[in-house]
Amino acid sequence: LLCDYNQYGRLSGLIPSCGGVIDDTVFTDSVRIRYHIKEEAFGAFQKQLADITCGSVTTDVTDTGFFAKKQS
Repeated sequence: LLCDYNQYGRLSGLIPSCGGVIDDTVFTDSVRIRYHIKEEAFGAFQKQLADITCGSVTTDVTDTGFFAKKQS
């Protein structure tokens, strides 16, 4: 997702609170956050994203895949 600096703090907290993991953050004239989240949590995440940004930030699915869990 792409956001303004003033939105970054709220969004960087929203992603993990919805079960997502931030993979990369790039700071230029705006902030680009790459993250992954479980498919079943994505709809609720999108709704909360729209709510806290008044619809000004959207996110796109750029890839789908699987992540391996570490065995303890």
